[in-house]
Amino acid sequence: MNAIHEQEPLAGGSDSGQYGSLSSPLQQRGKSTGGRHRRAPSDWSAFESTATSTREEIREVTYDDRNHVSVVLQMHGSVWPHVLPFCLFNVVLTVGVFYLREAGIDITVAPVGHKFMGIVVSFLLVQAANIEYGRFMEARKHLSDCYRSCQELVQFAVILTMSDSSEGAKQWRQNIAYRTILLLRVTMACLEYQSSGEIPWDVNEMSAEDKVDMEEALMVSERGCGDHRGGGRQKTRVGKWAHGKRSMSDEAFRAPVVLAYNLRREIMSQRSGDILQMKWKHPCNEEIRISDYVMHFMTAFHGLKKLTTTPLPFPLVQMARTFTFFWVFTLPFALCHKAVFLIQLCFTVFFHNIWFPWPNVCNHGSTGSFRRRSY
Repeated sequence: MNAIHEQEPLAGGSDSGQYGSLSSPLQQRGKSTGGRHRRAPSDWSAFESTATSTREEIREVTYDDRNHVSVVLQMHGSVWPHVLPFCLFNVVLTVGVFYLREAGIDITVAPVGHKFMGIVVSFLLVQAANIEYGRFMEARKHLSDCYRSCQELVQFAVILTMSDSSEGAKQWRQNIAYRTILLLRVTMACLEYQSSGEIPWDVNEMSAEDKVDMEEALMVSERGCGDHRGGGRQKTRVGKWAHGKRSMSDEAFRAPVVLAYNLRREIMSQRSGDILQMKWKHPCNEEIRISDYVMHFMTAFHGLKKLTTTPLPFPLVQMARTFTFFWVFTLPFALCHKAVFLIQLCFTVFFHNIWFPWPNVCNHGSTGSFRRRSY
């Protein structure tokens, strides 16, 4: 909820100056300011405290790159819990194969095949790791664009109307901030839907009226809407316009699109003439300037959607894992063929198992990076 903290001076609290919000808590929520627009809530502390108490803690993976011991032994965010069972299993397998050979039961194989196969395994792992690293950095860029667009949008809305201190202008600025924060919050909930299972438009920051409007705008055929206003209209719309059965995952990704439309509509609501007392000097340029940040936000959102709905090509994943695990778990049979010292052999197998399985583990975690909150 960093976005709420960043925009809080604009949207409520004790600042009742030129750019402040209306003073009474939750003043006129549900009343219209033109069309179906609603005023943003002015008591942000109620939303913030509720959201803080209900959302689980998200722990970031941090480390001190100057402390080598801490980097090696840190468990939070580490691949050790994932690869250590493979390492121990292969070491035990190595000891068993070694002692069987010493007992006269030789089940080892010549290491020539593993030498050639190691080249293929290395190529597949490096290729998969490069793809995943590229996807990770692309996702990071899209997230940064989302936050930056929200900040710039609210700031430009304030700066371009700074000479207007009327109540209508204050409320318009507050509505813009509220709609922007709501868009960002629902987008983050949308990306977490596959892991959390929480419906994105059921976030605590969204008012009850906005939740009803959101459900009316969506087309979820299997979700019961009889208790909500307009449930019958929604079911009719689902049967008429939906191309097929709509899942909750489909509607989760559609929620930010609906909220982006509401934000654009809020930006253009000042054209009614009874909100701002000032006149735009260049209406088209100033309106487009603000609306462009909504477009930038949606471009980043669709980039994130692409990453979450498009996994790595299955043949590449299948071949990489097949070759890797076959090579790793048959390695003791090749190394024990002419090995003499068991301890040296165990260390070799152990550290080979640290390196080769972990790219597959990291690829799996990166593919599910939007579903696993620790990353």
